[in-house]
Amino acid sequence: MRSSLVFAANREIPNRFQLCQTISKAARVLHLNNNPTESTINRVLQNISHPASELNGEIPEVVI
Repeated sequence: MRSSLVFAANREIPNRFQLCQTISKAARVLHLNNNPTESTINRVLQNISHPASELNGEIPEVVI
């Protein structure tokens, strides 16, 4: 399951080093002490591969 999440996230961020750094930073921010780290990383991968704006069908606002 995780390999498919990594593959999907790799389409959004093709640079492997940048993908790992992004996952690491996001996992540190989103991790809750009572949840396993694996589930936090899976959630981060899902968020990268399927952003909330894409799931809701919304177009993100452009800030100038």
